[in-house]
Amino acid sequence: HTTHFVGSTLSDPYYSYAAGMCSLAGPLHGLANQEVLRFVKHMQSSILAKGQEVNPDSIREFAWEVLNGGKVVPGFGHAVLRITDPRYSCQREFAAKYL
Repeated sequence: HTTHFVGSTLSDPYYSYAAGMCSLAGPLHGLANQEVLRFVKHMQSSILAKGQEVNPDSIREFAWEVLNGGKVVPGFGHAVLRITDPRYSCQREFAAKYL
């Protein structure tokens, strides 16, 4: 929708594409990248607050604490699409042809 809207203003196609990609980060559309970054920063500060070193073992322990607490680890468990997202197909075809 965003790409179409920006394109309808006769803007440069690259600006339209960039706008569409940027809109995926909004709080009403996923927000996955931001949530993962917040989670990682929280994990790091929590581990260090316990006086532990951040390493595979302390990360594993933290992840299990989160999961056993009934929470989720962001970035994992995204819904599986039943069909390929057509936006992906278009982007892949464009990249294969022009990049």
